[in-house]
Amino acid sequence: MNLRVTPMPDSFTIDFDSSKIDQVYEGRLNVCRCGCAGEYYEPSAKDPEQDKAISKALDTLISYNARGNEILYSDFGDRIYFEIKTDEFNKSDMDDEDYEDWDGGYDEVIEMGLAFYLKK
Repeated sequence: MNLRVTPMPDSFTIDFDSSKIDQVYEGRLNVCRCGCAGEYYEPSAKDPEQDKAISKALDTLISYNARGNEILYSDFGDRIYFEIKTDEFNKSDMDDEDYEDWDGGYDEVIEMGLAFYLKK
């Protein structure tokens, strides 16, 4: 018999260097990352609003970490990925008109949060 298994999570400390941020994503977590359910921000000397959004996201990450919440981590080869869930709710709690194009189940949990992509 073949089983598809997921390793038990290990916790370890990692040095997070904010100067290596490539992108920050803010939006739905349990969907694709094409950008239709969130916003991407990139460090930019030309657009202070991008940097402001990244700074706000970093403040959230620092607070989240200080409370001991789980931070998901993955190594993508050329980038490192961190993800935190900042909110979740059930579709059944929303008005239908808020998610007219919703294609998931009615009681599916919607996860919101932040994802950080760092260059190695």
